[in-house]
Amino acid sequence: MRIRHLRRAVVVAAMLLASGAQAQDTGAGAKLYNEACAACHGQRGQETARGQARRLDGVSEADVRAYLLGKRTQEPKRPYERLKHALDDAEIDALAQYIATFAAR
Repeated sequence: MRIRHLRRAVVVAAMLLASGAQAQDTGAGAKLYNEACAACHGQRGQETARGQARRLDGVSEADVRAYLLGKRTQEPKRPYERLKHALDDAEIDALAQYIATFAAR
């Protein structure tokens, strides 16, 4: 399990380096979101995750970052909680930047 998370972190780091690692680059965040979040939250954060979570299309970058950082301190019990718990700083930043673009559109 740890190897898979390490591999994902290496892939994300490589993507960030390849893209120039600019703050406005949302490629890594989009990829993570589409792989791990879109099934429940919708393509643009417009879904309520089966009625059990808030929509993401109005959440600020700072709020997303704080929420995901907080999830790293909680013991995960469900598969989607394990995904959040395993995110590293670069992945959290990328997701927060990407999700914040939902409100702008």
